[in-house]
Amino acid sequence: MEQMNEQVKSLVLGYFSMINAVVAENNGLIDIIPAEQQKVFGKNNLKITFDEKLSESNNYELVLPGNNILFKILNNCINFGPVITAKLNSNEKNSTILRFYFYVIFESVKSETKLVHVDVDTTTQKIITVNDSEINFENNPSIHDVSSDTVDYCYIEATDYIKDKMKVEMHDFTNQIFKLKDEELQNIDSEYKKRLGQIEEKSTALRSKGEDQSKFHKIIDENKLVKEEESKVRKTLDAKYKISIDFGLISAGILS
Repeated sequence: MEQMNEQVKSLVLGYFSMINAVVAENNGLIDIIPAEQQKVFGKNNLKITFDEKLSESNNYELVLPGNNILFKILNNCINFGPVITAKLNSNEKNSTILRFYFYVIFESVKSETKLVHVDVDTTTQKIITVNDSEINFENNPSIHDVSSDTVDYCYIEATDYIKDKMKVEMHDFTNQIFKLKDEELQNIDSEYKKRLGQIEEKSTALRSKGEDQSKFHKIIDENKLVKEEESKVRKTLDAKYKISIDFGLISAGILS
């Protein structure tokens, strides 16, 4: 949960820095005046925090996945894919780092979302780890020349890395959906076995009474309709439990 909080904080503060909002932080309590985006947030100023304990005792909104402020920021990021620039407090190698923010969506009959970022050194095009405490989002240096080929290679490296890193989560989500599908299949089996059994009982009762053939035809038709209905229900399950996993790039940061 702590790692997720850092991901959210990094994106949110980077976003407000990018739109030139006035940001003031005091012991984890953050006041923001998002001048350029007032209409989006519906307020002249925002009071937010990323610390659940602080939100409980202060009039500051907790920004975490599911929060309305974060939802609006993500939608804005998806619309125009902002590039954030920020200064690294310690950069002895004078490297330029590309940070890619991904909004990962696991979707089926249930859904999960994750906000993750990956840092790539443009010189080596290798994954590195940059601590958020080393990033000064209030300092927006001019963007160094980074070739489009380098950006492409770094992006591919980032997507390959995040997909590999999230294999366990992808596997767990897939297993959850398969389990739900299997449970519904068992319920379907039980329900239609019961209904077909009831039809068989009717047929047996008619035979014992020596009823005429017209009544048997009705039983046969009913049996056929129930089997066709079962077949249709089973076919809809594949679409119902279809799994979609999307790694959407919502933002990028240039750290130097």
